[in-house]
Amino acid sequence: MSGTTISTRARTRTQTRAPAPRPLPVPSRASREALWRDAGLIRTREGLERLLDDPYPLVRLIAAHALLRTETRGAHMRADFPRIDAALDLQHSVSGGPEAAPVYERWT
Repeated sequence: MSGTTISTRARTRTQTRAPAPRPLPVPSRASREALWRDAGLIRTREGLERLLDDPYPLVRLIAAHALLRTETRGAHMRADFPRIDAALDLQHSVSGGPEAAPVYERWT
């Protein structure tokens, strides 16, 4: 490789870096309590939907992803979906952006 190619690649990488993340405010005590109550070990659709109105963005993000997973898996039980859904094996919920709805992505 020539020196020009390497410096061009380095410059391109530098120019396409994502902006530095903005620090998030600390969630209020009410948000923390709501998150534990509605998205803790035992979850329901109603509880998760309540969290979608929380002022703290991470609480809303957790709720959106938890609503997508309509099964019980690992330590988090969906009271309204008490079984594992084999169709969701290797499926991970991912976010496409701040306002995008979460979607499943298969990881193998």
